[in-house]
Amino acid sequence: MPSGDRLRKLREEAEKTIHEIGTGNYLPEQIGVNLQKLLHELQVHQLELEMQNEELTRVQNLLEVEKNRYADLFDYSPVGYLLMDKNGFIHEANQTFCKMMDLPKSKIINKNLQSFLNSESQDAFYFHLMDLNEEKSTVACTLHLSHSEISIWVKMESKLFNFKEINEQIIQSSVSDITATKKNEEHLLRLSAAFDQSANSIVITDIDGNIEYANPRFFETTGFTPDEVIGQNPRIVKYEKSEIDYTELWNIITAGKTWKGEFLNKTKNGKLYWEIATITPVKNYEGKIINYLAIKEDITTRKLAEQKLQKAKDFYLKLLEDFPVMVWQCDTEGTFNFFNKTFSEFTGCHKRVQSTKDYNQMIFEKDQDVFQDAFEKSLNGKSPFIVEYRIKDRYDNYRWILNHAKPFTDLDGNYGGFIATCIDIHDRKKVEERLIESEDKYRRMFEDSSLGIFKLDRHFNFVNANKAFTEMFGYENTVDFLIELNNKPAEFFPDFEIETAFRKQLVKSKENRFVVEKEFFRKDKSRIYTLIHLRKVSERSRNKQFYMEGFIEDITERKLSEKKIIFSEQKFKALFEKSYDAILILDNQKVVDCNRKASELFNMECIGLTDLHFRDLCPEYQYNQKKTSQLLKEKINTALKGEAQTFEWLHLRNGDTFDAEVSFARIYVNNKYMVQAIVRDISEKKLAEKHLKQARDDAEKARMAQSEFLSLMSHEIRTPLNAVVSLTDLMLHEKQNPDQLENLSTVKISARHLLGLIDDILDYNKIESGNIRFENEDFNLRHVIDQIVKTLTIKAKESNNKLVTHVSESVPRILRSDTLRLKQILINIISNAIIFTQNGKITIKVDKPQEANNKILFTVKDTGKGISPDRLDAIFEKFTQEETSTTRKYGGSGLGLTICKKLVELQGGQIFAQSEQGKGSEFSFFIPMETGEKATEVLTDVAQSQNNYSLEGMKILMVEDDTMNQFVGKKVIGKKWNASLTIVSSGEEALKLLSQKHFDLVLMDLLLPKMDGYEVVDKIRNNESKEILNPSIPIIALTADAFVETRQKALETGMNDFVSKPFDYDNLYKKIHEYKPSS
Repeated sequence: MPSGDRLRKLREEAEKTIHEIGTGNYLPEQIGVNLQKLLHELQVHQLELEMQNEELTRVQNLLEVEKNRYADLFDYSPVGYLLMDKNGFIHEANQTFCKMMDLPKSKIINKNLQSFLNSESQDAFYFHLMDLNEEKSTVACTLHLSHSEISIWVKMESKLFNFKEINEQIIQSSVSDITATKKNEEHLLRLSAAFDQSANSIVITDIDGNIEYANPRFFETTGFTPDEVIGQNPRIVKYEKSEIDYTELWNIITAGKTWKGEFLNKTKNGKLYWEIATITPVKNYEGKIINYLAIKEDITTRKLAEQKLQKAKDFYLKLLEDFPVMVWQCDTEGTFNFFNKTFSEFTGCHKRVQSTKDYNQMIFEKDQDVFQDAFEKSLNGKSPFIVEYRIKDRYDNYRWILNHAKPFTDLDGNYGGFIATCIDIHDRKKVEERLIESEDKYRRMFEDSSLGIFKLDRHFNFVNANKAFTEMFGYENTVDFLIELNNKPAEFFPDFEIETAFRKQLVKSKENRFVVEKEFFRKDKSRIYTLIHLRKVSERSRNKQFYMEGFIEDITERKLSEKKIIFSEQKFKALFEKSYDAILILDNQKVVDCNRKASELFNMECIGLTDLHFRDLCPEYQYNQKKTSQLLKEKINTALKGEAQTFEWLHLRNGDTFDAEVSFARIYVNNKYMVQAIVRDISEKKLAEKHLKQARDDAEKARMAQSEFLSLMSHEIRTPLNAVVSLTDLMLHEKQNPDQLENLSTVKISARHLLGLIDDILDYNKIESGNIRFENEDFNLRHVIDQIVKTLTIKAKESNNKLVTHVSESVPRILRSDTLRLKQILINIISNAIIFTQNGKITIKVDKPQEANNKILFTVKDTGKGISPDRLDAIFEKFTQEETSTTRKYGGSGLGLTICKKLVELQGGQIFAQSEQGKGSEFSFFIPMETGEKATEVLTDVAQSQNNYSLEGMKILMVEDDTMNQFVGKKVIGKKWNASLTIVSSGEEALKLLSQKHFDLVLMDLLLPKMDGYEVVDKIRNNESKEILNPSIPIIALTADAFVETRQKALETGMNDFVSKPFDYDNLYKKIHEYKPSS
């Protein structure tokens, strides 16, 4: 028989038995027997339910294992997997894809795949999605994924699935990393391009020497076409008089070696050309020669150059010999091996000088060390030198010369020695000596100037310059600086050709004064920008010669500032053009400029956009149905006041409206304020928000459906239990024989046990759904502990256990917390200790550790059987007890400790368990509790018992459709407590009676047929018909629903209080008595 049918039958039998008892058809001794039989059937049914629960738990665990197995297969597949919506937003990704992207799953889920795509893959992915919308088969594409850390190529294969149950389309995609393959393809393409674009001829032949491939350079060089060459022997270009030994060549390459040599070949039209060739055998993986590769460089130009070089060498040697400046040369050992004709004629030495000793004999005695030191130092360091000294001429007179020597290299690039020029500067030295006489006076004026001052001769040699000029270029010694500036002027100008052209123009110009900006290199090669004022001064001579003098000013800082401004403008332009957002510049609403992204966003060329006003890109009305023109005017005026703003806006594209996020900011352009508008398409974001809201609504509906189901089940199960418990309580207070008392006690214990199981399940559901609430109130902790001990003492005595309590003096008398939940936790833990302890002791301790601030520590220690170490860690898990036989032996849902742990943690505490098998267990937990200001004591009139409860004279209307609850009401409220009780079964009957008679109180069941209790109370309180005699009559809700939400709803509807089924008669009497009219 199905469980539901059997429960219905048991209920009918219970109703029948109770009816028979009420009518007095049973003898007192038969009542116990029938109740015992009914109880036995309830226990059997309970056992069946528990076995079904175990089977459901086993199946749930198997399903969980299968779920985890398939999750592992999905996560650790060698291929990446994605689940996306049709817009590309990722709903799920396996670990392989996360590892491929080197990102945690949290950085991937709910992101659009486009955010990981390079720009070149954006269109490919878009069309990939479009193809999926058009056909049902698998669609593949290649994408380039990247972020700040990685860049990979992948192959994506996708398929679209329609889930009709949730009315949604899901894309399932497999992702394979093809980066290596892509690189190999690119490598092959580069090799092919390298061959085709090589500046050298490349030829590949088969093993017989027949041409299989030749690159374009070969055909360009030889003049042949591919049809004329492919399949032919390379000797097609052989010159008849070539001296190459082809037999030796073939012997070398067929032996697997590389041959290198020069060919003199002939083109198709008979023109000769030189090539240097390298021929290499190409082997397969077995080491067998399969081709020959020839790379040939055209060296015709080089060959001709070598011939010309020899002619040039002869020419320049003759030129050097006849050079009008004295020239000498020495080798790396310092041996002089060349003097030109000019040097010989000047000194008369001819060929007799070979060593430095010989050369020194021509130098003035005081200058010999100067030359020797410079010569040896430069010879050893291979560095140039410039030195002035006096040398004997052919007339035996000593004359000043300027000797400039530099190291040189031979044709092979090897250090060959020194070559030097010697210039007769004797006349200049004499002039210098004369100038020294007036130098002091001139120098004071010259050197003290803050501007650079210089003088140039007609050949643009710097004759003089002051200290400021020298330091401006990073030098310390002016003479050395000017010598270097005159000898190597090109090294000081970024572009000496421009300087040469300027000098020619200056010479030809009839103007005498010039102001020009020039750029130079300093000594450290940094750039210096200068402003030069130059004056051309004519000399009084028959040749009309001139010299120049000028001032130079360092304007580097000014020029760099100008460059920074230019760079800033260029950078702004680059950022403007490359921005990911559309940017438009508005001048009084007119678009005067826009970037590329704006053109893409509005699908219009920039030139077309700049002919429009911003309002032309918008619909007539915005979200708030306000006209776009008026709203836009307000926002632009606000922006022009300097107040940046961001808002959502409707735009048009190809006539269609789309959602956008717009930012307005004021900018200063071309000496006026304009508005910069940044527009971002948020259509996809809006769509995602819509989907998210739908998902939240669906989840809330599911949660409400679950709560309603549990509430209904709670009501349906508690209703028959209410009758069993209530009648059992009544009979226990009546005089019964010992056997009957024992039977009734067993019935009550079993019913309370079943009620506890239901409460555990409901509590666990509330915790899991996050709907648990805590009501903090001030209470006396010691009184609470005493109440718990009194409640559990009888149960403890049944197992011959002793309950011991100890509350530390450090614990405040008044605390603030949720008393109900604290009792629930302690009763659960202490009850467990009683169950698993026989003939022992359970100790309850409460303490407040000094270091724990406001935390109160509770400890429950027993001397029971203890828990095995391998089960201790799992003791707080749901549906878990130490052994599978525990549930059958001791009962329970397996949720008690799980609920305790959740309740403790939700209040900011922690719970711990220690146990040693055979010696007992210790459970401890702490909860943060503030010290209370007062305690609301529970006032219990111990002198009063149920035997003298009286509601005589009180008129009560009970609205209850359940016959068993009606029977209990009549038995307890009407008969036992002497109230004037009227019972109706529907809300309609209640409203009718309340409009006809006066009552002191209404007891209202919430789940009534047709019109439920909430609706009845609403009609009473509102009294729209004006027929209810007392709309403010006290109403107490009767509910078999254990949910806090149900009770809260009852109070919000207008009920004054509530009582849970099965009834606690002390509590029921107390709440009814509160509304009893005074006599």
